[in-house]
Amino acid sequence: QCRSSDRKMMTSVVRILKNSGDSTGATSPASPDLLRVFVKGAGERVLAQCSSVLVADQVIPLTPERKAEVEKTVVDAMAAEALRTICLAYRDIDPEREPDWRERCAAPHQMFMKGETQLTCLGIAGIEDPVRDEVPGAVAQCQRAGIKVRMVTGDNIITAKAIAKRCEIFHEESGGLAMLGPDFTRAIGGVVCQTCQTEVCACATDAKTAEEQNKPLRVDVVRDLDAFDKIWTRLEVLARSQPSDKYALVTALKQKGRVVAVTGDGTNDAPALKKADVGFAMGLSGKEVAKQAADIVMLDDNFTCIVKAVKWGRNVYDNIRRFLQFQLTVNVVAVALTVVCTAVQREAPLSAVQMLWVNLIMDSFASLALATESPTDDLLNRKPQGRDSYLISRSMLTSIVAASIYQLTVMIGLIFFGERFLPETKWTFLSDEDRRNLGFCEFSDCDFGMYTGTRMLSGRRYKLFSTEDDYKLEWLREVGPSRHGTFVFNTFVFMQIFNTINARDVDDTQIEKSTSLSAAILGMVRNPLGLGIWVLIVLGQVLMTECGGRLLGCHQEGLNREQWMLSLLLGLGGLLWGRLPRVFPSLYKLAPEFGSREETLEETHSLALELRGRTPERMNERLGLASYTFAKKYAKKARLMTLSRLRTRRLEGGRDGRGRGVSSFAGIRNRGASRGDARVAPRQNKACSPPLSDAREEACIEMQ
Repeated sequence: QCRSSDRKMMTSVVRILKNSGDSTGATSPASPDLLRVFVKGAGERVLAQCSSVLVADQVIPLTPERKAEVEKTVVDAMAAEALRTICLAYRDIDPEREPDWRERCAAPHQMFMKGETQLTCLGIAGIEDPVRDEVPGAVAQCQRAGIKVRMVTGDNIITAKAIAKRCEIFHEESGGLAMLGPDFTRAIGGVVCQTCQTEVCACATDAKTAEEQNKPLRVDVVRDLDAFDKIWTRLEVLARSQPSDKYALVTALKQKGRVVAVTGDGTNDAPALKKADVGFAMGLSGKEVAKQAADIVMLDDNFTCIVKAVKWGRNVYDNIRRFLQFQLTVNVVAVALTVVCTAVQREAPLSAVQMLWVNLIMDSFASLALATESPTDDLLNRKPQGRDSYLISRSMLTSIVAASIYQLTVMIGLIFFGERFLPETKWTFLSDEDRRNLGFCEFSDCDFGMYTGTRMLSGRRYKLFSTEDDYKLEWLREVGPSRHGTFVFNTFVFMQIFNTINARDVDDTQIEKSTSLSAAILGMVRNPLGLGIWVLIVLGQVLMTECGGRLLGCHQEGLNREQWMLSLLLGLGGLLWGRLPRVFPSLYKLAPEFGSREETLEETHSLALELRGRTPERMNERLGLASYTFAKKYAKKARLMTLSRLRTRRLEGGRDGRGRGVSSFAGIRNRGASRGDARVAPRQNKACSPPLSDAREEACIEMQ
């Protein structure tokens, strides 16, 4: 037997014993009467090799006209109905007429190739692989989520287009393009080494080998990216494709900066699965090699698994951003407040124990509450994040700044001016005699005759811009922590508690849909664990404030009813303030526009080489383009040119994000590259040897 996936055919050779019509195994006899070749494969491929057809036990010659009619009325008609056509044919070989058949048996592939011609067609069958009911909906969800779904298959192009239409992948009416795999690979020039510009080269294929053998690391690229630019935006179906065609498509898409996911089940799919950003292997029908090369194994071989993976991936990404937005807000406020208070009153606004409680909320509780959000279908209603996008978006920065401004304003007002407006009631655990002995009164507007008032006593250690005591150390020892400090601590914590609701909104595209406060609260309620942690933080704060006492740096009697209400209102005010940018999206325009990072995760750099000016970009340019130094070094040996004949053009130079000099030339510059990478041109054997054409002159540049 011989099976060829390249030719979409399978051939079996059996022997027919002498004086017998029975067929047995493939072992050739010493002197067989007849060898019979059975061929099955793609309808149009096998039919093209047939010269006759069996009709009613009669072999009828198959003329080219009849063959074209059969292909149109049978093969194409079945393919249009999404049927995979298989043609069955045979041929008899007489060993006496072909005495060298034993020698050709030593090279089975060649014999089968010859045996697969002049066939007799037995019939054409159409096999249906029904599309699962959930696949069109899953594809539509992916497309709505900004994911372009392309089908790469080995089927006939007509069959492929019919199946793709049923799956809502191919949209011919919208300009969708369907191509044959070999035509696609031929159009883009195939996959070559970025350094050598050849399909096969001596470069190392892995970093370890490159380091041990001191060879450049091979990076696969497509030869003609301009041709790919004209194809890929409309390309939706690749038919009669080989694994190499799939690998070329993945390579080209990644070269364009796209995030690529690939599904596969065969051994030959392993390179494409490994090359892709995310590889999906079939768990039921997939080969072990494909599973090992993939990142995710679909246990039920269902396309809907990809939709679930997209939802969970985006959800994890959003949960990280939620936690980051909340934590940055707390850090900015806590650090700024500590710096200001230390500089003005030489004392931190919160005690060490209180700061530990804030850190527990900020790190542990918030991570559980914000990082355990379950995915929703709304995640599929937005475009995907680019590979070079920042974690902190424009809306996140605006929310962080807005929340920080509100919290800092409230906290500074409470700390430095709270005694002017905060309400206070008489402390029950102190007698008037104790107050007289200590010279103490809990009111800032105290009537020392009656020890009464309405406003809270300042709890600051020193008076503003003075070394004079405000809340005396003697009072701290005898009476305990002030109620002013307890109120400041309680308000700060409740502002963080309510800010966890605002921190849930992190997506720029969905920000206008989250204007209502009820939507934000409903989103938090949908997460039982997050809601439980939120309630736990509130209960813990109440216990610390009312029962913590001196141990936790709180007032012995906690806070009264009016102070609790005011503290809650100030915390709720932070929630309402945080909704303003969502009610007025134009406020987000005040934040700076985030661009793309200059480096992608795939790029590797050697600091030692960069310090010597030998960056990967410059090395690629030197290998791929004829430079002045190249000509100067090798002109005498190659006798291709002399220094006086060398015509160079100094190109206008720029500086990249690292401060390195790079060439800037419209003809070779990689469009869209963030670091001024030059597109590598094919190496010329006789670089810049006269007479120079215009194109060769442009390729001959002086490196900066």
